[in-house]
Amino acid sequence: MRLVLLLSLLPAVVEASRFHAVALPPSGPGYQVPPTWADRGLRWGTPELVGLLQRAARRLRAWDPGATLYVGDLSLRDGSATRWHRSHRRGVDADLLLFAAGADGRQKPAPTRMQRYARSDRSLDVRRNWLLTKALVSDVSTQVRVIFLASWIKRRVLDDARQRGEDKKLLAKAARLVTQPSDSGPHDDHLHVRVVAR
Repeated sequence: MRLVLLLSLLPAVVEASRFHAVALPPSGPGYQVPPTWADRGLRWGTPELVGLLQRAARRLRAWDPGATLYVGDLSLRDGSATRWHRSHRRGVDADLLLFAAGADGRQKPAPTRMQRYARSDRSLDVRRNWLLTKALVSDVSTQVRVIFLASWIKRRVLDDARQRGEDKKLLAKAARLVTQPSDSGPHDDHLHVRVVAR
């Protein structure tokens, strides 16, 4: 009976580990993995995901020299389950910490844990979070499947971008790709990007 059960689980284990794992270095141009997340070891992704994150960070830095993308969890190298996530098993998911700014407009230092934002929280940096969204959805090399984000943060980010005169087609694409998940928390403490693997 136990052998049958183990054999029935084997396809899921094999499927979870079937991706070409590439490590995201702990820091690079325009990004860093804060210690809380670096210590977990979830720094592996498909070449498409890792490339997207590195390009997005470089573009963010070019658009805003004061912006540093804080990267959270990707996947374990073998795609195995972790205590932190139900997904993040195929190298196509990454958690990106939302940008926060102080009263002077400068980006806040990397946190030690994800910070949930309330609707009244003025530290949520709507402009930089749009630049991050823009960098992800406009990438020409990697196709983004979905971006999970709380619906009220999505509205604020897109409304601000619209008022700044951003391209209407790009705004429409972002509106399609960014959504609040229905089977987990609202993602009011980070942005979760999932890419299409080749």
